[in-house]
Amino acid sequence: MKTVLIIEDDTRLNSILNKKLSESGFIALTAFNGKEGLEQIKKSNVDFIILDLMMPEMDGQTFYYYLRNQLKRTTPVIVLTNMTAIEIPNGVLETVIKTDVSLEEIVIKINKYFNG
Repeated sequence: MKTVLIIEDDTRLNSILNKKLSESGFIALTAFNGKEGLEQIKKSNVDFIILDLMMPEMDGQTFYYYLRNQLKRTTPVIVLTNMTAIEIPNGVLETVIKTDVSLEEIVIKINKYFNG
């Protein structure tokens, strides 16, 4: 089973994504800010990350910087955001606008990555 880390401060969306991914055969881990996300990365084998950018305590861009530059992890990342005019870190697989995608489409995107 592949492990997906959801880093999203919206508790409702985080919970819904967790449930959908679990039902789709993934191990779903959650974090509510980048700092919690880094802690999850350090203690768990994470295969994929869904990352919000605008979060309290540590935003998604700072998390991504630490993931790549401090932890030297190459874990694939999809950014899930409501922001359309924001700088997306280099190396992100895809940026998805929250209001433009269904839960099923997110699962399809993750499966596509793992299955080619």
